[in-house]
Amino acid sequence: DLLILSRIELEEHIRPNNLISLEKIFNKLKDIHITNIEKNNIDLNINIDKHFDKIIGNEDRMLTVFSNLIDNSIKYSEKNKSIKVLTSKSVGKLVKPGVKISIIDEGIGIPQNQIVRITERFYRVDIEKSKKVGGTGLGLAIMKHIVTQHRGEFEIKSQLGKGTEFNIHIPSEL
Repeated sequence: DLLILSRIELEEHIRPNNLISLEKIFNKLKDIHITNIEKNNIDLNINIDKHFDKIIGNEDRMLTVFSNLIDNSIKYSEKNKSIKVLTSKSVGKLVKPGVKISIIDEGIGIPQNQIVRITERFYRVDIEKSKKVGGTGLGLAIMKHIVTQHRGEFEIKSQLGKGTEFNIHIPSEL
């Protein structure tokens, strides 16, 4: 993960310029995470609006972003919960037209005073929980740098005990 992050930081000034499909990415992600989804009886509800399926980007990098977010949603949710993925028009976040991709879980949530820090390298909200579920503490730092490389924005909303919503805004035109 540290090597991936270093490579992304080196290439952050190079904007990807391919038109890619979010539906294709999330279909791959469902296959990648199916074991943990089934083991935890998670209802992964993917609703990609056909009008908001295409973004400008690098497919592998966006797969990394959304894989990290889905993985965290699974890790920090109790069994028998749901994760929703939605797309809609991005409003007020980007200079160019874009798509808002929302990943909404019913997990343990993040304290408000720590939301600003969770994209820092190695930062962990709950060290004990992190030790149990694993990971490097770099996933959200990677997400932040990839979104920046794509000239996008992100926002995080969370309530303790109720869940977290990640909104990623990515341009849909060059």
